[in-house]
Amino acid sequence: MSQFSRRPASTRYRFRVRLDPKRRLVIVRIIGNMKSANLVDQIFSAARKLDRPWAWRRLIDLRDFTGFIEFEDIEHLAKRWQFLTRDVIHKGRTAIVSKSALDLARVSTITPLFPDEIFRGFESFDEAVDWLEASNL
Repeated sequence: MSQFSRRPASTRYRFRVRLDPKRRLVIVRIIGNMKSANLVDQIFSAARKLDRPWAWRRLIDLRDFTGFIEFEDIEHLAKRWQFLTRDVIHKGRTAIVSKSALDLARVSTITPLFPDEIFRGFESFDEAVDWLEASNL
């Protein structure tokens, strides 16, 4: 798997992206307290490096994330994603892995913002990967 990360000197977080081209799986892991607007920007920076990012299975690992993702930033993410995929017919899958009951409960509230995506929350990283690999993209 290839990997790249960014860590500005003035913050206390790590944003890592691992790619598995064979399985068309991208894993985003956020560690620490990252502002949610910055998180959205980092996700799109990573997506720009992928050929056809909508064709990849996505796993967002929030188990060690200590910040809070603002709903307005999720809405902004949805608008940017819809613009990126506006001319593409697809049905993508995104797994959210978190230890937080609030994060997992919020998964169902964001799903309507992404009409061509299927989101599901998991406490277990392995269960999330199994669910993503069971899909045929």
